[in-house]
Amino acid sequence: MFLMCIVHRINNQSAFDYVTALVECLELHGSNNYVNIVVRDFNCLKIKWMNITAPSDYVNQLVLNWAVNCGFVQHVNFATRGQHTLDLVLTDDELIVSHMVENAPIGLSDHCIVDLMLNVKCCPDIKHYRYDHDKKRYTWFNTDFEGFAQ
Repeated sequence: MFLMCIVHRINNQSAFDYVTALVECLELHGSNNYVNIVVRDFNCLKIKWMNITAPSDYVNQLVLNWAVNCGFVQHVNFATRGQHTLDLVLTDDELIVSHMVENAPIGLSDHCIVDLMLNVKCCPDIKHYRYDHDKKRYTWFNTDFEGFAQ
């Protein structure tokens, strides 16, 4: 099984308050029983994920220290807005992401799309659905989310 957290900072929230609440929430709700996946725009443009370094300011250090101390890997290796990698995919299982590519932004967004594929086993006993963009309808598919725990 996995737990996916999609994070978002509201416009009028300070960066200090945002990362403090974010890290507290992730520490509280993260699980040792599941693969944890955390995605979205973190607005931490000064973190250098390839080198695992950040300036000494509170915001960047708190996010980086949380990720490193909790065993997370950052998978996005391309700029997602301008020259910066703001949109992140952090997981505590480095093999869960099997493929990732950059796609053009939707509408007026100034962030590219991070299109990714997860390693998920299929099982005929569990039914879930997804939206089929080509046929403009919902379709059923089978996924063994329990398999993540094994």
